[in-house]
Amino acid sequence: MTGPGVWLPHSRPQAGLSLAVGVGLKTAIFNGVSVPELFAWKEQAHSFAALGALVNSAVDFGAEQNANPLSACRGTPGFLQALGVQPLLGRLFTDVEDEMDNPAAVLLISHRLWLRRFGEAKEILTRKVPVNGQSTTIAGVMPPDFGITDETGDYWASLPLNRFQLRGSARYLTVAARLKPGIARQQVGELTSKR
Repeated sequence: MTGPGVWLPHSRPQAGLSLAVGVGLKTAIFNGVSVPELFAWKEQAHSFAALGALVNSAVDFGAEQNANPLSACRGTPGFLQALGVQPLLGRLFTDVEDEMDNPAAVLLISHRLWLRRFGEAKEILTRKVPVNGQSTTIAGVMPPDFGITDETGDYWASLPLNRFQLRGSARYLTVAARLKPGIARQQVGELTSKR
């Protein structure tokens, strides 16, 4: 996608991204963004209150035999912040957990997964589960009506980015950006049109 992105009223799917959360017209979704573009936008974009990236990811969750496959996304803290969503239990990812070359092993689980796999256990927060063989802490449970890429998203993990990717040009990220109060959409166009 080129241009200023898709500005979301969130009444229907836009640009291949289906959102089950209302965030108004102050959030834009950009598809096909590279890692260098993401970091350039973070450094130069003083118009955004939150900015983050997301990718679909197929990862192994848990060690139970005969477990159903789970759908997942990996994202930076700013993505969920830009959507303006809060977890039902726990917290979102923090900026500290988004450290370059060393992201924290944390995840957020869907309400559906919390019910189905963990029996709605309140002590789920800080529980560790294996994700791709790595011990990962559950930091939060998302609301029942929350979803990002499809109706069946099971969990969201931190997105591991490294310095090597800063030299890459692959455009595989979906980026969400929320404007600061008082900033018009047109003011952002110059920054994002330099892609």
